[in-house]
Amino acid sequence: MNLSVRRPVSARRGFTLIELLVVIAIIAILAAILFPVFAQAREKARQTACISNIRQVGMALIQYMQDYDEMLPHHAGDTANFLLPAAVPNWARAIMPYSRNEQMLICPSAPIDPRQGALAPTINRTSFQGNGVVLSRLGKSSAAIPAPSDIVFMQENYFTFLVAFNRPSQINAATATPQQYRWWHLVDCRPVFSMVPRLPRERNCCEQYNSRHFTGGSILFVDGHAKFRNYYTMRSGEFGLVPDEPYREDQTQSFCTAGGACAGTIYTPAF
Repeated sequence: MNLSVRRPVSARRGFTLIELLVVIAIIAILAAILFPVFAQAREKARQTACISNIRQVGMALIQYMQDYDEMLPHHAGDTANFLLPAAVPNWARAIMPYSRNEQMLICPSAPIDPRQGALAPTINRTSFQGNGVVLSRLGKSSAAIPAPSDIVFMQENYFTFLVAFNRPSQINAATATPQQYRWWHLVDCRPVFSMVPRLPRERNCCEQYNSRHFTGGSILFVDGHAKFRNYYTMRSGEFGLVPDEPYREDQTQSFCTAGGACAGTIYTPAF
């Protein structure tokens, strides 16, 4: 006969402090790995929305040219409240009747120009900027453009602005010969734009144009097609400018200094 008494099973022991710290460390490591992936996926979705919007602009552009004997919209000057009937002629107001969707002018992930305060929801705004060589002050026929599929109509800015503007922009009189242009890209060293990712070589500066999505943005061409391009792969010739130069990451070609002075190479139109 077995007279031994069965002892009650002791309660299961809990986790030790070291085990808990190991679990927390593993979770932290996984979060550090996965969160950037999720952020990139989210930004990729926004990039898709941006290129969809700029494609809508391209469709409106094509319809405008069909109605106006292949003439491109002319842009009298950079203007605020650009969709109002009293606004001077500008590319945004010209194409709006063909879409009537103001949201197509905005990239969802582009923050408001940091120089602006609180904004009323009715104020006109856009994340895209026109190419002043083709959206000229006096108007230009698409027939004058030798390769519409290779010439930029519009590019994306890092920010959303309250002004419809052209970059590159004509810097002399509308009727001057030859026309002169600057700022097809912008190495921007002004402190107010310090939230834009820094450039590899110019650590106190950023590239403001065509840099919203990692190192690139949406480009619309004169023939209406759009695609993503990295800013550092662009050339001045793609804007119809002479001389045709590759992108330069410095404060000589196209720049604004920390003090706010903006300058750079002066170009002439190729057509």
